[in-house]
This record gives sequence, structure tokens and C-alpha cells, in this order.
Amino acid sequence: MQFVRQIVGFVVFIAFLFVVGFVQSVLDQLGAPGIVSWPAAVIVAIAAFAGVVAGWSRMQTWRVESKPGVKPWKDLDDRAFQLQKEGKFAAAAPLFEQAVPLAEVTAQPIVIATAANNLAAVYFDLERWADARPLLQRAYEIRKQALGRDHDLTLATAERLTRCEGELGHWADVEALQRQVLPIYSKKRGASSQVVLETMHQIAVACRHQGNYAVASLIHKQEEDLLRGKKDLSSETAGSLYSDWAYLLVASGSPEAAIPLYDKAIAIREGSRVTTALATSLDNKADAQTAIGDLVGAAATSERWVQLMDELLNEEGTSAKARAMLAPILEQHAQRLDATGRRSEGDSARLRSAQIRQTHPTEMAKIDERMARMSAEEPVR
Repeated sequence: MQFVRQIVGFVVFIAFLFVVGFVQSVLDQLGAPGIVSWPAAVIVAIAAFAGVVAGWSRMQTWRVESKPGVKPWKDLDDRAFQLQKEGKFAAAAPLFEQAVPLAEVTAQPIVIATAANNLAAVYFDLERWADARPLLQRAYEIRKQALGRDHDLTLATAERLTRCEGELGHWADVEALQRQVLPIYSKKRGASSQVVLETMHQIAVACRHQGNYAVASLIHKQEEDLLRGKKDLSSETAGSLYSDWAYLLVASGSPEAAIPLYDKAIAIREGSRVTTALATSLDNKADAQTAIGDLVGAAATSERWVQLMDELLNEEGTSAKARAMLAPILEQHAQRLDATGRRSEGDSARLRSAQIRQTHPTEMAKIDERMARMSAEEPVR
């Protein structure tokens, strides 16, 4: 498939050059100076090819929509998609659900895969991960067969399925999926490309969740070597690497070794605008400091964490659900303060948490349910 694409690309390039040469020769015959004829020829050729591509796209759309049953499905799917764009997820879901059997009637694999993928997408919005999973599995299999493993739509479906498996705690499946796409990304984008680094990172995280610490550590070392080769050890990607690598060290029983890596991650993230990532590193460093008995250091790091999250979660336009997230943060901070004997400050943090819980009971119930589910396994950081 890749070879065919390269051949097609070469043919298109030759055709483009031919059109440029033809237009330029016509303009020469009309007496246009070379300084005008060559740029004009290139512009005309680009416009011509853009028109051909647009026409081909419209023809393909018409060809698909003209097949039996496709138009009723698309009309309903479009209505559902509009509701989804407006944030009306609960209203969009029933329409997407009705669209799936209409897609089945068409017997068109691409249409069926699209319908399944779109329904899964609104389930994502509703955090209905278990309902989304079989839809994405089916869409992925169909697209692999109909489009090929290396098609962008197939890869996008693999990534969405990966996230779904992660939300459900199916880390062996996350690892398997990411190992499937890793060689494809490496071939398409390059062995040290950003998407390859991100895929390697997801494999390492999945290995960590499964207790395969040695494998995860080896992958993190490979990530660092790639970033060093790119002179990119101060990037946000490096910040994520060092933060997760440190978390791995704590999980595997080496919290002392984690502190320097957390310091690297924090230094990188302080220079970026990714506030939530910095907060995560601070929270995790406080846990590592607690593990080695540095309770005063843990409380100091925790104070920075709470201050950062307090500012972030109380920004104008922040949702009630996001604001409610401050309650468990304050409760964790209170425990760290208590450990250093700062009981009155801990009580103040707990009081504020109780007020948030009273103000946002619905949101807190969802947050508590999610945290209880995550407590059954090691959370992704």
C-alpha cells in the first residue's frame, strides 16, 4: 500500500511539472516575460490540481451517498453531530444509536465503521467507556480491513480505543494496541518523531500498570536517548517522561531515586503553560517525599500544589465539576499538614473541602465514584 502511494505521488508530481511547463510555454508564446510566466504557471497548476482534488472528493462523496440506505443514515448522523457540537450529548446519543442500524442496512463497511465510531465518540463525552469499547473495537477491525492498518482513520480509531481501554483499566490491551501502531508510526513519521515518542510512552505506562517495571524503565531510557539525540530534553515531552519515570520509581520501591527526576519535570513544566501537568508533578513529588520520610518537604511541595490548583480551578469560566475537584485536593493536603503537626491548618483545609462538597453534591458524587474506581488500580500520572 505504501509503495502504491509513493508511485501515485511520483506520477502526480510529474503531472504537476508538466502542467507548469505547458502553462509557462503558452504564456511565453503570448509574450509574457519569464519573471511573470513562471510564477503564474505555478499558481495556475496549483489551482488546477486543487480543483481536481475537490472535484474528486465531491465525486467520492456523491458515489457513497448515492448508494442505497446511505442518505437516511447520513441525515440522521448529521443531526446528531450538530447536537454533539452544541454540547448536547444526552440528546445526541439516541440519534447516534438510531443511526447505527441504518448504517448496517447500507452494507457499506466504511459507513458502518463511521457510525460505530461516532456513537462511541458521544459515549466518550458521557464517559460511558464500557459502552464505547465494543463499538471502537468493531470500527477498528473494519477500518483495518477496508482502509489498511496504516490509514490515518484506522490509526485514529486505534488511539481512541487505546484511551477507552485505559479508562477501563485494561492495560494489557493498551500495551497490545500501542505495540501494533508503533512500527507503523515509525515507518510513516520517522523513528524519533513525536508520535513515536508518545506511543513508546503509552507502552511504558501500560507496562507500569501491569507491574512490568523493568520493561517500563527500559522504554523510558530509550525515550530519553531519543530526546537527547534531538536535543529536546527541555521540552514538554521530556517533562512528561521525567514525571512518569519518577512515578515508576516510586511504584517500584525507589522513591529516593524519583526526587531528582521530579525536580527535572517540575523545572521544565514551570517554564511551560501546562499548569495541570506541573500540578501533577508537584503532587507526586510530595508523595515521594512522604515515602522517604521528608514530611516537612512534602507539606511545602503540597502547598505549592494546592495554590496552583486553587488558582486554576477558580478561573473564570471553570465548570462546577472542575471546581469540585478542589475538595479531594484539599483533603490530601490536610493529611500532609497533619503529618507535620500543623493540625489547625489541616482543619482549615478540611473545612474548606466540606464547604465545596456541600455546594457541589452532584459533582462530588461523580468525583468520589471515579476516585474509588481508580483506587482499585495504580492511576495514570
